[in-house]
Amino acid sequence: MPDFLVFVAILPKIFGAKIIVDMHEITPKFFQYKFATNKKSHLIWVCRFIEYISLHFSDYIITVTDKIKDILVLRNNIKDIGVIMNTVYYNTNSRLKTCNTEYFEMIYHGTLTDLYSLDLTINAISLLKGTNIKLRFNIFGGGPSRNQLENLVEKLKLKNRVIFHGKIPYKKYQKC
Repeated sequence: MPDFLVFVAILPKIFGAKIIVDMHEITPKFFQYKFATNKKSHLIWVCRFIEYISLHFSDYIITVTDKIKDILVLRNNIKDIGVIMNTVYYNTNSRLKTCNTEYFEMIYHGTLTDLYSLDLTINAISLLKGTNIKLRFNIFGGGPSRNQLENLVEKLKLKNRVIFHGKIPYKKYQKC
């Protein structure tokens, strides 16, 4: 983000380079949440226009979720978008130094919006209640869905497994 950064590659494209755009965010939706505006505002229209021309300028598009892919395909009349999910690679055979904890620590950092479906993760964690699986979900950041997510955590009685840290500088979060 922003989508128009793909145009820095205009000269290489003129000389034959293939351009791949990586759409980690849906910019119009992000701006709509961030600035609490409706989807018919001029700002959102401009964001959608920039998204459209950026995607059509590119030779290939990748994104991080099927949900974002579906939105981009539907809105921009594009057929071929690849999905490369943001995931954590956890190698059980590694000898990495870890915190002295009995929990497997999951971390989310970013904006708390419906767009990222954090409620699905929280609901999945609730399915672990009554098992020996010790997992803790640390959420860093803020956003319009924070109260809704906190209410879900309260309803599911997960306060010891889902922790909201708010916005804090990285260096201040040192558990080990």
